Amino acid sequence: MNILFFYRVYPNYGGVEVVTTVLANRFIKDGHGVIIASIEQPHIELACQLLPDVKLVKLDYPVCSIKNMRKLFYIFFIEFFKFINHFPSPFI
Repeated sequence: MNILFFYRVYPNYGGVEVVTTVLANRFIKDGHGVIIASIEQPHIELACQLLPDVKLVKLDYPVCSIKNMRKLFYIFFIEFFKFINHFPSPFI
């Protein structure tokens, strides 16, 4: 199974971010594909805690841009990812 996590801010300090990192790494170890998409990446140094196979995708402002919609379309419909949403998304 392939999994996409979507956040407004990631990587960042906090409980949800730590849980996401742990889950992403575990899913990779179990043989799943994982992408984490976020609009802001304020603490990119924390990305080193992710296994190399976890793909981190940066989206841009404005949130509802065509560029972001194309990136997400590609992830959803071309790469056939299941969706786990921990943050309400205004454009899905």
